[in-house]
Amino acid sequence: MAKRDPQHGTKRNTELGGKDHPPKSRMHPWMYIFSVAILVIIVVTFIGGPLVGSTAGGGGIVFGSYDGEDIEFYPGNYLARQRDTIAERIAQSGMDTNLEWIAYQVWRGAYQNTVVHTAVLQKAKESDLQIPGEVIDQALTAYPAYQENGEFSPARYRDTSRTEKASIRKYYREELVSSQVRSDILGGVNSSSQAVDFIKNMATPERSFLYSRIGFSAFPDEMVGNYAEENADLFRKINLSRITIQSSEESAKTVHQQLLSDPSLFDEIARNQSKDAYAENGGYIGQQYFFSLSTELESEEKAEEIFSLSKGSISEIMSTPFGWVIYKCNEEPVAANRTSDEDIDTVRSYMERFEKGSIEDYLIERGQALRASVGENGLSGLEAEGWEDGETASFPLNYGNVEIFKSVRDANQDSGAFEGAAFNESFLETLFSLEQGSISEPLVLNNMIYLFELKEETEISDENLSMLESYYPYLGQQYAETDMRALILSSDKHEDNFDAVFSRYFLNGE
Repeated sequence: MAKRDPQHGTKRNTELGGKDHPPKSRMHPWMYIFSVAILVIIVVTFIGGPLVGSTAGGGGIVFGSYDGEDIEFYPGNYLARQRDTIAERIAQSGMDTNLEWIAYQVWRGAYQNTVVHTAVLQKAKESDLQIPGEVIDQALTAYPAYQENGEFSPARYRDTSRTEKASIRKYYREELVSSQVRSDILGGVNSSSQAVDFIKNMATPERSFLYSRIGFSAFPDEMVGNYAEENADLFRKINLSRITIQSSEESAKTVHQQLLSDPSLFDEIARNQSKDAYAENGGYIGQQYFFSLSTELESEEKAEEIFSLSKGSISEIMSTPFGWVIYKCNEEPVAANRTSDEDIDTVRSYMERFEKGSIEDYLIERGQALRASVGENGLSGLEAEGWEDGETASFPLNYGNVEIFKSVRDANQDSGAFEGAAFNESFLETLFSLEQGSISEPLVLNNMIYLFELKEETEISDENLSMLESYYPYLGQQYAETDMRALILSSDKHEDNFDAVFSRYFLNGE
């Protein structure tokens, strides 16, 4: 069996909103302090103003509800503690440079954890589940603020205010209740011996392969040029400037009248009134291809109107998804030039997006020719122009990338080489029906054409299969926990207003 990835045990729980903590990275103390300080700024100070105003009167911020019970934030409650826990986790795992995104992830994770927590407590209340006081007392001795030199400190406990003691005790009681409910629900998730045998059979045999591949970049420039000439209308280009008005159509009409009266004002108006990335350059956007402009304007007819402009003329007002746009023609349209690297690169990009079939057909034909020329040495003996040789690591037939099995991957850690291959039924069927000494038909994957040859097939040892047998029940509980969480979050009982509330309070600063 495959050696278990060290991350597999925590993968499903280390997502924001998961309950278990991943192994802590070993971070330099000063780097840790710096990371925590940054998180304080982005999670508390960055959005602290709205909180102060909203919670000063004793109320909190309500992000949603579950079965009629508000999912609310106020200092010291469950959601607040989850926010702090997730923030610390992110500080130790590495920082993204997008501060607003980090803040969103922290708060979203805390909110979802609180929804699940609330649902579980409601289930406990229905069952009249009680936790003995002595059990809570014992758990409280592990609370960090009550400890000194690694042991419970009665003095620290006495020095804590009654309000704080009550809050901490409530938190621990709820955690113990939640833990008991989860244990009752998920502890009954058992795996039959037949299911375990089935999983063990899925893990073996494993296969590894040699391959030769060629990318879309091998499609000849000459053929790209031919396509450009055959579809010349698509690749016409025109030099333009534009003004984007977002306030109202009436404002756009006012600007349009000014421009018709005096086109020389275009640059000045663009700098002062246009609302797009080109305003500071007087609206200048340069050469635009017909296919690109028609996509932007969502109409070939509108694009034709622009391409019919003469040099120096002003277009009619064009309604677009991002506002009302007025164009000025700087230079009249010209055809794409097949000797221009820029034009050929543009046409090639267009073909790779919209005409992939043509490229694939050409390269598959080359693959068929290469396959026919393979001698007794197989792919290892080939030296074909444009083709790259490599090999895969060994893996079982693992459709869907089930995490307890090895995934399809390159032996040299090319992480993107076989992206999506595990979900390609034809790809896997071809590889696992390939006989020793045979070369596969050309296969298309990620803008590459592959030829494969079976390198080796191995059976997994009983020792490794027994490891899988012991791990599988644990994984079953993880899946059950994830399914329970998804069921709660997607329930009709869950009213999720998080995004709207987060945006209103924290991004717009209400």
